[in-house]
Amino acid sequence: MLHLSYGAHHEDLLKLSFEGAEGAACHPAASSTPARHAAGRPSTAPRSFRVTDYERDKVLDAEGERVPPEEFILAELADGRRIAVRASGTEPKVKFYSFTKAEVADADDLAAARERARKSALALRAWLEIDAKRRAK
Repeated sequence: MLHLSYGAHHEDLLKLSFEGAEGAACHPAASSTPARHAAGRPSTAPRSFRVTDYERDKVLDAEGERVPPEEFILAELADGRRIAVRASGTEPKVKFYSFTKAEVADADDLAAARERARKSALALRAWLEIDAKRRAK
C-alpha cells in the first residue's frame, strides 16, 4: 500500500482578489510571501521554513537545466508542509497552494491520516488568509 510508504496527502487552494490600483499596491505576491514575515503570527503559523523564489533563485530541474524564472515562491516548512504562492497572470489575484502530508501507521489508520492531513491544510490555509489580509491593509 503506497500510503504506508508515502503517507496521506492533501492539497488546498486559496485565492484572494486585490482589485484596482490600491489592490495592486498591496498585492502580497508583489513583495514577498507571508512565510517571509514570521512576526506576529498566530499559533498555527509555521515556525521555520526554507523559501525558494523562482524569480530570483537559480532553480534546477531533474536534468540539471535551469527552470525559467517566474513569479512563484515555494516555502518548505520544517514539519514537511509546503506553501506555493503565485500571482495570477490574468486576474488581480494571488493564489496560495498548501500541500500537507500525514504518516499512515497501518491500513486501519488511512482514513484518520487523511483527515489529519486535511485539517493541517485547512489550518495552514486559515493562517495564510489572515496573514495575507492583514498585510494587504
